[in-house]
Amino acid sequence: MSNNVLINVLRNDVLGIDILGIDILDNIILFIFFFLSVYLLYDKTRLLLLFIFCYFLNMIINIILKGIFQQPRPNEDDRLFNLELLNIQRSKTKEHTISYERYGMPSGHAQLAFFSTFYIYFALKDNIWTIIYSLLSIFTLYQRVSYNYHTIFQVIIGSIIGMMCSFLLHSYHQI
Repeated sequence: MSNNVLINVLRNDVLGIDILGIDILDNIILFIFFFLSVYLLYDKTRLLLLFIFCYFLNMIINIILKGIFQQPRPNEDDRLFNLELLNIQRSKTKEHTISYERYGMPSGHAQLAFFSTFYIYFALKDNIWTIIYSLLSIFTLYQRVSYNYHTIFQVIIGSIIGMMCSFLLHSYHQI
């Protein structure tokens, strides 16, 4: 194996390591938010259970919204994507579908990042953890846009939905 091939397989980025086309940071960032939150909420059983339930509920909401908006990611060829959507609508069979992962609106990473950030803020009222989560969230938005996985609008909408879910949960928890 030549050095050029090895360099192409194991490419170092500013934002993470890309091994065989899979951005490690992309796959780890949501686990960081989830497990750090579980750790911080470990001794607050009700808050922990609500967080876990709503974290996964946010994933389901995101999939539903992607199916409603059906907006392609910026790295998709719009013409081919719309042609594929048209063919799916014409065929109306279950075999012809587009995976929700190909849709970009709203950004699931942004939604879960901002849900976690605001949930931790409301649950702990700790400025240090809020700053850490906020920086991780902003980094997540930057990474999603810079890797061309989402448009700025898609990450903003995802962030707003995540904040709203956290705020609604906080309002419910206060009752």
